[in-house]
Amino acid sequence: MTELVTLLDGKEIGRVHNDTRGRLTFIYDDQWRNAPEAYPLSLSMPIAAKEHGRAAVEAFLWGLLPDNEQVLARWAESSRSRPATFLRSSRMSAKTARALSNL
Repeated sequence: MTELVTLLDGKEIGRVHNDTRGRLTFIYDDQWRNAPEAYPLSLSMPIAAKEHGRAAVEAFLWGLLPDNEQVLARWAESSRSRPATFLRSSRMSAKTARALSNL
């Protein structure tokens, strides 16, 4: 299993987990969920629920990517993977981490 630490304003709010079968989940950090200033990473992933499944996580991550098939194809080619599996590559994790830290 691999994971991506998710930061908002420099604070850890949770982690994206990628299991050995490629299934993504997002789990909020309990300290973040209980903080008075806490807010959800996405409206589709409310902090009332500690864990969110593949559909919500992948939709959120795809929303961070450019809406340009040529760019996605070029990135996927450079990572030697199909665009649908590109979200799970280590290069995507680095880009996603930078994008999340800028939210």
